[in-house]
Amino acid sequence: MAAEAVAGRGPFARGGPLTTRRALGSLYPEAVHIVVPADSPIRTVDDLRGKRVDVGAPGSGTRHSAVAVLAAHGLGARDLREASESGGAEAARRLLAGRLDAFFTTIAPPARGLQALAARPGMRLLALSSHSISRLIAENPGLMAMTLPVNTYPGQREPIATVATAALLVGTTDVPDAEVEKVVGFVFARANLVATGSAEGIKVSKGSALRGITIPLHPGASRFVGGRS
Repeated sequence: MAAEAVAGRGPFARGGPLTTRRALGSLYPEAVHIVVPADSPIRTVDDLRGKRVDVGAPGSGTRHSAVAVLAAHGLGARDLREASESGGAEAARRLLAGRLDAFFTTIAPPARGLQALAARPGMRLLALSSHSISRLIAENPGLMAMTLPVNTYPGQREPIATVATAALLVGTTDVPDAEVEKVVGFVFARANLVATGSAEGIKVSKGSALRGITIPLHPGASRFVGGRS
């Protein structure tokens, strides 16, 4: 989505390119989850053809990823019985009520809402094939391969291969280099994010601070995460 914003594409086409946006670093991966009821006959993304699927709210990262995943399998909105755009908790409620067959959500695992859904009454996640993952990464530079280990969610007995996008820390070109360098130095080296209540904080590190970045890096950030500090 950051790349779309800088280029002025997709949901940012009307407002024009946000050319002053710069990456300060990559924080942690957010995995594409494709959720179906535990007892659903749906086993692969191809099985979503003709089904009721929530692809995420308009303009969201979930929507962007869902469209890419469906396209990698030769599917589009026209191939679905219903392509709703509720997103998030509302999509989960509709799934529970039997009004949806599947929904996409792009979020850092394990997501609390999905943990609760998996515990009662149960859910399954669809895995992506190695071929589709390779195609997605080749066609969407912002995506990376990711595997959700067994028991990431209650009842998950097999690892789930999927793709993920990076949650980015973003600033603008008018922020002074010295200020940016202090911020990224604190976030990626000195801050104890886990102690402040961030479950994702353990994933934030200088070693992965360049992973998944699709927009220009701020000069102040490059001095630290680029390896020159």
